[in-house]
Amino acid sequence: MVAALTLHLESKEVRIGDAVRGEVRVEKDFADAKGVDVKLVYSVRGSGQTAVEQRVIHGPARQGQVVPFELTVADGPYSWDMPNVSVSWCVTASVDIAWRIDPKATTDIVVRPRQLPPEEETLEKLSAEAEAGVKNTEVGPVASAVFSSLVVLLVLVMLPLLPIGLIFWARSAVTRTRVRDVDVVLPDRRLAHGEWFPVIVRFVGRRPFQLVKLELTFSGSERWSTGSGDSRRSHREVFHTESQTILRDRIVAIGAEERAFGGGAYRGGARRRQTHGPVFEWHTGFRLPPDGPPSAGSGLTYDVKLDLDIADLPDAGKEVRLKTLGAQVQPLPPAGDPPPPEQTSGELTFLRPGESVPAGVNARLGAGGLMRWVLSSFVGVALGGGGVVGLANGLAMAAIPLALGGALLALSVGAFLWALYR
Repeated sequence: MVAALTLHLESKEVRIGDAVRGEVRVEKDFADAKGVDVKLVYSVRGSGQTAVEQRVIHGPARQGQVVPFELTVADGPYSWDMPNVSVSWCVTASVDIAWRIDPKATTDIVVRPRQLPPEEETLEKLSAEAEAGVKNTEVGPVASAVFSSLVVLLVLVMLPLLPIGLIFWARSAVTRTRVRDVDVVLPDRRLAHGEWFPVIVRFVGRRPFQLVKLELTFSGSERWSTGSGDSRRSHREVFHTESQTILRDRIVAIGAEERAFGGGAYRGGARRRQTHGPVFEWHTGFRLPPDGPPSAGSGLTYDVKLDLDIADLPDAGKEVRLKTLGAQVQPLPPAGDPPPPEQTSGELTFLRPGESVPAGVNARLGAGGLMRWVLSSFVGVALGGGGVVGLANGLAMAAIPLALGGALLALSVGAFLWALYR
């Protein structure tokens, strides 16, 4: 069987930012064709996404017709092959015919990351160009109405679960009485592989608490699914991980006495965030693996995660996902020294177990026993744990959220019936 189209490329290996040049040859007559298109497509886990598209023939295509083309490889994930998730590129030529399957020809290519100098101005410019190339999708009025209706229906269906939601909300609210506004700040742009990027860890202290561990983790993961229907399973495998333990086994106290503490570049309370309390801040950084895979949708990701482990209370934390450029920094810049330690204003003090409390510093942990009882009660009713005593305590503690949930459910149903029959 004679192919409808044939593709000829000058080179099957290019870099991000280079041009793919070649020609399309039409092997048959297509009198009813709207035109011939050439696309540059990349696929993640078999799901194709068009990066660049060009119509090289407008209208009918004639046998023997040869048309050159040139497509620039825009920033995106470069070619990568992993056991479970891969990124592949190809050039596809197709004849656009109404009400028929479009004949096509496909040639695989390899796309390498572009090589960039480590100057931040260049990286910021390319990051802005890559973000500008992301297509925005606007929701029309019909789709908006359908979406609103689905939201209302979902709220009505989920109302019976409101009491349990209130329980878990109360658990997080207990943590916020001690610490809030936990944040991880990354550069507001895409990052090139091999680049050393800064990370700022920040939280606001409200009341003294016992800190078990404050840890920052930078990881790269591949995610994929197997099976279908009820047997569908999601999988995750980490291909890169680095961790930094910022603090361990400390009592975080609130006070006004100035103290210099620890090693590394963190400070407590150099400023206040509105009236919430003194701010803790830690400056550090990681290097994006020079030879690692690109970030690609939800299949290949890089994340920075902060875990704040508090004794006797639910943990706090924050996870931020970063995006990469299809580029490598060359030559690799040195990792550099960590920033110098900064002095604390003394509003936050970090005490080791058994260390004496300075004058003017509040290190009272408050109702730790009460919080343990409350939280074990919540777990008893919400998760079915804690034994008979935990279940009894849980039912007692859940009385208020259950009553509130029932009242809200009754009000919602009443409002729905009133709107329906008025």
